[in-house]
Amino acid sequence: MCLNGVLSRYDPDVPLPEESNKCFHIANVLKKLNEKAGGTAVYDRHNADTFFYVFIVTTDKNKRRGGLGKDLIRRSIELARALGFPAARAEATGAFSKKAFESVGFHLDTDYSYADYSHGGKNAFEGMEEVHTACSMMIKKL
Repeated sequence: MCLNGVLSRYDPDVPLPEESNKCFHIANVLKKLNEKAGGTAVYDRHNADTFFYVFIVTTDKNKRRGGLGKDLIRRSIELARALGFPAARAEATGAFSKKAFESVGFHLDTDYSYADYSHGGKNAFEGMEEVHTACSMMIKKL
């Protein structure tokens, strides 16, 4: 499954979910990643007012490592080109997704280390597999 959308420099900030929501910590990391990227400065760096946004890419656990995720990303890029977007953007939340995006021409714009994250004096990502060290903003010029 692949969910796509559009990001614009003029989009309002999205509030974080409630702290009790299981997505709270990753949403907070994504907010910090965007802040580290300079907010709207990422649009300036890539001469774009909008990005085609590859929001979620996931495959069935039993079907992984067969290239399906990479194919979904590739098809998303084809759609973005057909729609006339100047660039595509995604956040790779781990090493495997970062590698998949890089394999189809995305490059690292900014990353945020999970080790730097703290909320309420605790790091919700502590103990995560060592291979997943950062959340990475990935960009592909189209």
